[in-house]
Amino acid sequence: MAVRVGYFQDTKDCYTEGPFVMVNASGWRIEVGHKDMKCPTLPDCSIYGFLREKGLPDGKTDDEALAACIVDYLNAKFKDGTLVNNKYNYPIWEMYEIIREHKQRQEWLLKKERESIQ
Repeated sequence: MAVRVGYFQDTKDCYTEGPFVMVNASGWRIEVGHKDMKCPTLPDCSIYGFLREKGLPDGKTDDEALAACIVDYLNAKFKDGTLVNNKYNYPIWEMYEIIREHKQRQEWLLKKERESIQ
């Protein structure tokens, strides 16, 4: 069950379900942290990429139930190993870099092809 955390709340014991929590900051948003952090922070950009790849909203929402479902999903993906901690003990989606580099390469090839036609 998604843990709800207050904005800038001290979070010693809020990561019982996983590293992702819900924070109400004029709307619900997903934040992340670990036990050594004083309060949760915004997730790595790869997490937003993961949500977009799965067709899920990646921004702030007024729908508390939707935010809770997304937090539960992210925590489940962390537990099954889809999302992992980087060397700084911060959750990331490793595939993000591979997908981003592939898309950049495709855009570069398309640009070169367009230039060769002109």
